[in-house]
Amino acid sequence: MTLTPARLKELEEVAENAIRLRRQGHPDPLERRFDVAPAVALMIRGRVSAAPNLRHEGRRVSGLFMPGGAFPQIWFEAYEPPRRQRFTVAHELGHSYLDPARQPQCDPSQVDVDPDSSHGGQDVRESDADAFAAAFLIPADLLRADVKQFGRCAAFLADLYDVSEPTMRRRLRVLEPFV
Repeated sequence: MTLTPARLKELEEVAENAIRLRRQGHPDPLERRFDVAPAVALMIRGRVSAAPNLRHEGRRVSGLFMPGGAFPQIWFEAYEPPRRQRFTVAHELGHSYLDPARQPQCDPSQVDVDPDSSHGGQDVRESDADAFAAAFLIPADLLRADVKQFGRCAAFLADLYDVSEPTMRRRLRVLEPFV
């Protein structure tokens, strides 16, 4: 799903607020490969935990944001690659910021969808959470400086930020006029 420029701007602003909060409690606020789970746990004032074979309502899911109970929780699939786990936690953080009362469940086929693939339409909530996750994990200010210093090689930049290449390519496209 293609997001409108207005919606992308709105998601960028929400992610920038989340980044400011993360940077307040982190020893190196400009670190690109920060440990996302403890940072997000502090931000939601709850827990972030891995769960093997994560399921919700009988379906396998990559992540789950549970806002209710004594404290909010984000669960992520323990048997996915670390980069995927990292993105999933940031994606679920996006749900907590964008729709805090809803209990979204993330179908693995709907999360971090490569827009260049032949995949069918992505749910708007998942697309928004993906855009938030990319903006949170790849802050615009750092990416601009890195593109100036290192160039636009998506593989190199993806490794620098510990994200997938499709995520980095999307982020570069979103920030195209600015990087």
